[in-house]
Amino acid sequence: MEHAAKAMSELARLATEAESEAARVAAIKELFDRGFGKARQGVDIDASVTGELTANLHTVEYTIVDPATGPGR
Repeated sequence: MEHAAKAMSELARLATEAESEAARVAAIKELFDRGFGKARQGVDIDASVTGELTANLHTVEYTIVDPATGPGR
């Protein structure tokens, strides 16, 4: 954390004073990502994977609970 304040100050300086427009845009993007969080990105999931994933999640749930006395036993 010691260097975090210096790093943020340098990004702010680059955002306003860098000679290259690309460097200014990159610095602004980094500042926004840190200040507001990165934008959400969607993920496409194949429907055939969903059923298999659900089955695996149930297996994990029953394993965490006692398999002999867990729900549905």
